[in-house]
Amino acid sequence: QSPTKISPLLFWRSKCSLCNGLISMSTPNPYRLLVEGAEDKRVIPELVEKHGITWEPSPKKYFAHIDDCGGIDNILKDSFISTQFKRSELKALGIVIDADGLSDDHPSRVVDVLRQCKKIIPDHAWVLQHSGIIATDPTGKRLGLWVMPDNSNPGMLENLLLTLPPSEQLQLLQHARNSTASAKTDHGAPYINVHEHKAVIHTWLAWQDPPGRQLHQAIQENLLQPHSETADAFLTWFRTLFP
Repeated sequence: QSPTKISPLLFWRSKCSLCNGLISMSTPNPYRLLVEGAEDKRVIPELVEKHGITWEPSPKKYFAHIDDCGGIDNILKDSFISTQFKRSELKALGIVIDADGLSDDHPSRVVDVLRQCKKIIPDHAWVLQHSGIIATDPTGKRLGLWVMPDNSNPGMLENLLLTLPPSEQLQLLQHARNSTASAKTDHGAPYINVHEHKAVIHTWLAWQDPPGRQLHQAIQENLLQPHSETADAFLTWFRTLFP
């Protein structure tokens, strides 16, 4: 039996979408953001929306495409960053990584990322500052780097989110900090030191109504407020990179 042949026209139509009476190819997003993990991919759009940017202006059309890279090692693998930057449709590429650096088991990889970015746009200084880094190549493409939580202190996404509980929750948040520390020192809680702030924020969320919301849900439902000095600085970087 001969194999079924697919009409070239049907193949073309399968790749197209009907919009306002015209058939148009779906174009790749010119804004791309590389993140370490799924939590970053879920949280950042919610935080961005709370700052007035519509993340999904039309169905399946997103303000920026976020790549969950599955860890810092994958971001640093081979020529991954430079390959992403060479995409023909690209206007801006952002990289969001954790500072970590709290122990020898989780040393900071920031220097390695800076080194790779320097190879892509060598004329830029690539020195971390509170406002993050945004560099432009001779063609106008932008390459940005934000190191969680604030480009200067050790930590990760959760450190930034811990600046967002409302003022009336700060005593409860401090109790969550104390309880988390006690669980570690007095009761042998097995979380590793670099994840202390993850444990703190999830302990605090366990005491909310309803208990145990995920981080992106906490932003959606205003358990976490959108504004703090650190969060506002991150959004300024984001808006500048992706105008």
